[in-house]
Amino acid sequence: PMLAALTAYLPAAPVLVGTAYATGAFVSFALMAWDKARARAKAHPRERIAERTLLLWTLATGGLGTWAALAVLRHKSQHASFY
Repeated sequence: PMLAALTAYLPAAPVLVGTAYATGAFVSFALMAWDKARARAKAHPRERIAERTLLLWTLATGGLGTWAALAVLRHKSQHASFY
C-alpha cells in the first residue's frame, strides 16, 4: 500500500519541481530588480539586499532568474562573483 501511494504522486513530481524552479527564478529576478531600484535611488546600504544574500538565493534557486536580471537589468554585471 505504501508503494502504491508513493507511485500515485510520481506523475505530479515534474510539475511540482518545475513550479518550484519557476517560482525561485521569479523571486530571484524580483530581488535583483528591487536591489537595482534601491541602487539607482542611492539608498543607504542597509536598505539594499546584501550581495551575499543575492548569491545564496542564486545558489538555492539555480540562477535562471539572476541570469535574466544580469542580462535585462544589467545589475551586478561588474561583479565577477556573479559569473
